[in-house]
Amino acid sequence: MSQTGSREPWKKRDKIWYPVVPDIDVLDVKHLGFCVSECPQGPNFKIDLQLQSSTWYDDLKSTVPAITSYAVNGSAGRVTWLVLYNSTEFLHRCLPVDDVEGLGEKLAESITDFGPVIDVTDWLFGEFAQVASAWKVILICGGCAFLVSFIWIFLLRWFVKPVVYLMLILVLAVLVGGGVWLWLYSIEVKDEKALDQPNWHIGFKAAAIVCWVLALLYLLLLIFLWKSIRIGINLIKCAAKVLTEVYTLIVVPLVFFLLVAGLAALTLAVGAYLQSSGDLEVETINLPDFIIDTQKAEDKANSIQTQIVEDDRAKDWLTLYDIFAFLWGLAFLNSLAYMIISFVAVFWYFSAVGDSKSTPPGAVLKATWWSFRYHLGTLATGALIIAIIQFIRFLLHRLEKQLQKVHDNPAKCAIKCCICYVDCCLACFERVINIVNRIAFVVTAIEGKGFCRSAVRGFRLLIDNIGRIATVSVLSDWIVWFSKLLITAGVVFLGWVLITKTSLADEADAVFPLVVIGVVTYIIASIILHVFGTIVDTLVICFCRDVEMNNGHDKPYYMTSALKRV
Repeated sequence: MSQTGSREPWKKRDKIWYPVVPDIDVLDVKHLGFCVSECPQGPNFKIDLQLQSSTWYDDLKSTVPAITSYAVNGSAGRVTWLVLYNSTEFLHRCLPVDDVEGLGEKLAESITDFGPVIDVTDWLFGEFAQVASAWKVILICGGCAFLVSFIWIFLLRWFVKPVVYLMLILVLAVLVGGGVWLWLYSIEVKDEKALDQPNWHIGFKAAAIVCWVLALLYLLLLIFLWKSIRIGINLIKCAAKVLTEVYTLIVVPLVFFLLVAGLAALTLAVGAYLQSSGDLEVETINLPDFIIDTQKAEDKANSIQTQIVEDDRAKDWLTLYDIFAFLWGLAFLNSLAYMIISFVAVFWYFSAVGDSKSTPPGAVLKATWWSFRYHLGTLATGALIIAIIQFIRFLLHRLEKQLQKVHDNPAKCAIKCCICYVDCCLACFERVINIVNRIAFVVTAIEGKGFCRSAVRGFRLLIDNIGRIATVSVLSDWIVWFSKLLITAGVVFLGWVLITKTSLADEADAVFPLVVIGVVTYIIASIILHVFGTIVDTLVICFCRDVEMNNGHDKPYYMTSALKRV
């Protein structure tokens, strides 16, 4: 259905307007869209429309008699419809922008569910307008997020120890304090002598005892891993020093994000071409009478010929190949980015014995060149293993969706359970392979060996130093999580001050712009702290390999003096 009386060509009628139909659910309005060149404005404006069928209006009038108050049937399948609301374009849809009270009592009574739709669209347009008016603040906060992230990492070189100790003490305090509160609450519940739940105080006492047992185990774990915790603190300081010295490492995830986006676009384009491929065949379609009646006498035709595409079975296999190529390419790009960052950290750690460490000039470019020149096979092999596991999981999920279409099959439940079990095992195996791959890439950066030898050496290194590596990994994750939270909160507070206390933004309501600022800040902080976490993971492997290769006498350690004292 389309607008008539307009000289605009069909390609210009690219907007859909939804008419008002009484006694119809608002969710069914989307099936009554009309193609228009401009979004009509109301109230009490009339628009001429061309219908798909000459009997469509009569059929609607038989089920909804009140339609005559809104639309008047014309000739040759045309209808004149009353426009009762103002609308504006959003994603090629004409959405209402008035309050429901402004639509008149008749509309409010006819479509009672239309009000929430108008409220939502009004809210969306208002919030987008606020974001647009606060673009200067968002831009300033985005730049501040970069700056604050670097300043915070720089400060970690001096403040990481009190931050880690504070977090460890807080966990212990929560366990002990939670147990005390549960025990006191159990005494309070027992004294009340509740008749409906007479044994609840026993459950609270049991929960309190569990908290104290966990606190004791946590304290013993801290004592047992205290040396590893001190090593982790010093390695985090070293990682902060590496990132502040080689700040160009931030470019690596940004470049690879663009490469991943290009790979995804290529995969989607190839998939679209594959899905539209096939053999063309000509088919004759008979025209309905109301279209034949509107034709000119010299151009009248009873049928038209069209071409249809016959599906080709080969495209299903090619689509699977396209998906596998995407998974392999994605894993390869992630591995390449990880190895480039690891190379820079290895350059720094093994540059000199003791504290006089530094990276060579152009460390990022050198790491990129070495990765491409010497270790593409290593990266491709590790990425291939990950891609195979992910592809098998994809096939399992596809099989599970196909099973949902099967009914009355007694073996369906058993097959779904088997699929879930295999998928769970593959997910755990994928996580293990990811860890082994990353350690293998670091060992490759240290020794220059191939993937298989580096993976075996890295796995042995992981088994021999599982406690040390796990402790440093947990501490690094805590620091990264705390840093993201702190940076995001600080920049959002800055955005609130700029919006409410300055003239940079015109809108008084700062909620939606602050949400956008928070999301942008979190993404920026995550990118920078991801590089920081990768450097920490690399340095702990370098430390473990340093301890394994050297003895501190005739073979001096490369570690810093602080690590030697630990």
